[in-house]
Amino acid sequence: MPIHDAIMIECNDKGIAQNVAQLMKDTANQLFNGEFAHVTVEALGGIDNE
Repeated sequence: MPIHDAIMIECNDKGIAQNVAQLMKDTANQLFNGEFAHVTVEALGGIDNE
């Protein structure tokens, strides 16, 4: 049975966001002994990404 969950973290730049995403993916995969976690990095919409 698949488990779906979402976590949203605001970061100052894309590089930091990608590092945080990779850390979260690695941690989830380690906790559940598998390679199943997926992450996406997306910019918030609006003026100046606010």
